[in-house]
Amino acid sequence: MVYSEHAKACIVAHIQVVVSIISCVSIIKELFMSRIPTGVLIWSLKRYIKDENLWDRVCFRCKQATPVFEYEHRDELERSLFHFLCEECAQKKLAEWLQCAQSPDYVSLGYQTDFDIATVFYEQKNDGETLTLIRWSPEQRQRRLQGAE
Repeated sequence: MVYSEHAKACIVAHIQVVVSIISCVSIIKELFMSRIPTGVLIWSLKRYIKDENLWDRVCFRCKQATPVFEYEHRDELERSLFHFLCEECAQKKLAEWLQCAQSPDYVSLGYQTDFDIATVFYEQKNDGETLTLIRWSPEQRQRRLQGAE
């Protein structure tokens, strides 16, 4: 098959465009993926939105209040454990992490954080921890808590 010089130029230009698009896609993918924590989950709190009601359960921590968060953390053998926490205990857990305190005695509840999901990852490359907080819009919260999503 014989190509004209014009056809060859068009093919080369087409290949250059394809390579440019692939480069852009890989850059966008890298930027997008860099926002997602890559480390190991230390703990997470997720507002409970499943169909069943938790009125018959008590908070794992205070053993008194009705839980509203699902609490995931790791045991000594790095197995995932799941428990439920009430609003106040979830706020204390977040405040302890933010204040780097090991004891709840250091936590004052004068400041509350409005969140629906809190996740802490250990980032090996930085030798540190990353906190991600997610707050749903009022409409999202209402739909999710009513079971529409």
